[in-house]
Amino acid sequence: PYAVLRELLAESFGPPELQRFCQERRELRPVVRQFSPTQGLDDRIDRLLDYCRTRLLWDFLLRELATVRPQQVQRYAAQLKGI
Repeated sequence: PYAVLRELLAESFGPPELQRFCQERRELRPVVRQFSPTQGLDDRIDRLLDYCRTRLLWDFLLRELATVRPQQVQRYAAQLKGI
């Protein structure tokens, strides 16, 4: 699931958009403190995925992604089953 989510996030956001996505959601806001201005998208995605994994936020992340990027989530629907 990790690789699929990483690919989905990379296709859905640039660094500023990913930061805004996290900042606008109370459950994800703390991870923004782990982002630095010099980090690229891949590093930010890794931090977000680690954060969600350790806090059992996969379902929340997928629901929120489906609200803001429904087409991308739909493309990965088969691979995301069971997450």
